[in-house]
This record gives sequence, structure tokens and C-alpha cells, in this order.
Amino acid sequence: MKNSVCVEVETPKGKATLVEVYVTELGHLMAKVYSSKEKSWTNYKIGDIDNLMETADMKVLSSSVRKKTILKRKQEKERV
Repeated sequence: MKNSVCVEVETPKGKATLVEVYVTELGHLMAKVYSSKEKSWTNYKIGDIDNLMETADMKVLSSSVRKKTILKRKQEKERV
């Protein structure tokens, strides 16, 4: 299950609902919005992970963003 937000935003196409913010494998910070008027989904590039980290006084140590699945909860259940 993914965490989602439901924030009303103004887009070039009009009002929409911001549903998800995520980072692509190329390091792009993306916003997924839903337009109820057009009944369509649109993804917008809203930045890069490098720039986001700079605003928090952090540095990206690897040159690429990799998809990583954390299985901690599943492993804990198997131990019980």
C-alpha cells in the first residue's frame, strides 16, 4: 500500500488533486495529480533529488537512484 496525499493544486490544465510525490530511478522528483474535470492522471516533474537534498543541507552519495524494497516487517513475521 502506498501513502498518498489529497491536496488540491492549480496546474496548467486547471484545478486537480495532488495524490502522490515520488522519485524516479533517474532521480526526478515527480508529482502525480488527478483532474476530476478531465477524468485523467498527469505526472509533473517538480524537481530533482539532488536539488531537494541541497535544500535540506544533505548530499547525494550515489550517482544513481536505485529502487530498494525493504522487507523488515516480512522478515520479523517469519522469525515468530
